[in-house]
Amino acid sequence: MSIFLDNTFFCGIPRSLVLKLDLFQGKEVDQEEIQKLIDEKERTEAKQKVIRLFNRRIYSEHEIIEKLAKKGYEENVIQKVVQELKENSLIDDYLFTKAFVHDRLLLKPEGSFQIACELKNKGVSKKIIENVFIEEKIAEGDFDRALEIAKKRLEILKSIKDKKTVKRRLYNFLIRRGFSYDIIKNILDQLLTSY
Repeated sequence: MSIFLDNTFFCGIPRSLVLKLDLFQGKEVDQEEIQKLIDEKERTEAKQKVIRLFNRRIYSEHEIIEKLAKKGYEENVIQKVVQELKENSLIDDYLFTKAFVHDRLLLKPEGSFQIACELKNKGVSKKIIENVFIEEKIAEGDFDRALEIAKKRLEILKSIKDKKTVKRRLYNFLIRRGFSYDIIKNILDQLLTSY
């Protein structure tokens, strides 16, 4: 709805805010009420932006804060929105981490080191990462994941006759996927003995 102050357009706000702020035609408002209107409008808009973001994918708390800051929202508005969404379980770094790990392992298998780095870059705490990794047995599955993708990669590299070149490319591929040196060495030994 459109809000006019002294017959001059002031701003547009959602209908729900009109009810929440008890606004009606002809109501006299002071500076404090105007500021409250502005604050509520900003908070509502920021919250709606976050909810629209969730239509694409789930985000970590840190990512939401960054996105709202880039849109120009003030820190107090961002904190209120984040707190409200956390209370309603729309922002939950633990659930975000579980979903991220599940998707990463399903769509693009990587080593636990790589997955942990990506989660840290998204602002997830070390404690949450460790808890999810223990629950989901991520590190324990590194060898099997690395072996599976190494076999597929070896099929692509089978036209190369030089064993050193194949070994180097396979090593680089696995290191980029975030697997440890020990796991890569074991896999290379296992796969390239008969090459």
